[in-house]
Amino acid sequence: MAVLERLFDSDRTELKELLDLLAKGPNILFTIKTPKLHIVDVDPDEDKFIACAVALKAEYLVTGDKALLRIGSYGNVRILSPSEFLKRPDIDRI
Repeated sequence: MAVLERLFDSDRTELKELLDLLAKGPNILFTIKTPKLHIVDVDPDEDKFIACAVALKAEYLVTGDKALLRIGSYGNVRILSPSEFLKRPDIDRI
């Protein structure tokens, strides 16, 4: 949990809520074909996360990565911190 707190820059309560939400249902998807994107100039290694979200038609990309958070959104994908994601009124609560 300490690693997740550091990675997501969140407190234990937020992380537990997020993990409980993800454990609630089938939230894992796989893709073998992702677009080649060049979005994150300051850290190009992070492009793969946006590419995966785009390929899977995700609504949200939840991250603690500062470079990704600065992007804000790409196409229909909103890039949010865990705390921003949990504050959304359209997220099903546990």
